[in-house]
Amino acid sequence: MDVFVCAEEQTIAQKWGNVIAKACCDDFYFAMGLKTGATVYFGSAKVNGDWVHLNSVNTSGGWAGLNGTQLLDNRDSEFDRGMDVHISAIAWVADAPHGS
Repeated sequence: MDVFVCAEEQTIAQKWGNVIAKACCDDFYFAMGLKTGATVYFGSAKVNGDWVHLNSVNTSGGWAGLNGTQLLDNRDSEFDRGMDVHISAIAWVADAPHGS
């Protein structure tokens, strides 16, 4: 039996999965793997149709390609206003990727 933090979490979980649903209701620390091989670390999410807006996005330890090279012209970046990711670009999502 799943325990949901907020009312919309169960509806979100049906399409997006439990981790994205939790990120919409519980600010914490999450990781998302994109089909490009990039990893995105973020603090919370908001679903809008087939898009998810990620907040508190950073690249320290994130955005690493499969071969370990840094993306975005080898620069560390923070996306202060967040970033949008299409559902079709997501390979996996993790809650507390480095432990809690």
